Amino acid sequence: MLGLAAGLLSPSSGRIVWDGEAVRLGPNKHIGMAFQQPGLFPWLTVRENVAIGLRTRGNNRRDARRIAEEFLSTVGLADFQDAYPSQLSGGMAQRVGIARALALQPRLLLLDEPFAAVDAFTRLKLQQELLALLKRYRPTVMFVTHDVSEAIAVGDVIVVMSPRPATVRRIIPVDAADRNRSSAQFAHKLGETLECLGVITIP
Repeated sequence: MLGLAAGLLSPSSGRIVWDGEAVRLGPNKHIGMAFQQPGLFPWLTVRENVAIGLRTRGNNRRDARRIAEEFLSTVGLADFQDAYPSQLSGGMAQRVGIARALALQPRLLLLDEPFAAVDAFTRLKLQQELLALLKRYRPTVMFVTHDVSEAIAVGDVIVVMSPRPATVRRIIPVDAADRNRSSAQFAHKLGETLECLGVITIP
């Protein structure tokens, strides 16, 4: 689905429309992506990793450096701009990947399980930080996750997919009150989504 949305794959039938226009094959300057593994270039510094997308889109070196530094500061890595990926923790590397995607100021941000490779505590912190960043920059986001609680914590709408061949099993809206993990609303939304996945049944 992310490949289709990004214009990297063609649908076998039908068409994909975003913002009133059909999605076509090929690069799209309005899209940013972050993945399960941050995919950082080990020979580049953190700043250079964030700036590389900006350089390939035509920004000059000075502007790319300035924008990269701005977004690294936003994700709390201002002191690690000259570090190399091997010197970062898993959570820090994920922040760099997200900063690189956001630095392009995409209108559509595609996230493929971006926190799956980090520990549970870091994952919770990154979820909170992502929500703050999305509130600030306000891109449209498609976020793929296998963690139901994460879907509730970061999503406005949960689209539950069936196994392959994938179909939409249910669309579940999420309200702001549902995000409080200690609330009855969160527990209900969790149960509703898990039931849809065949895990539990709501009494």
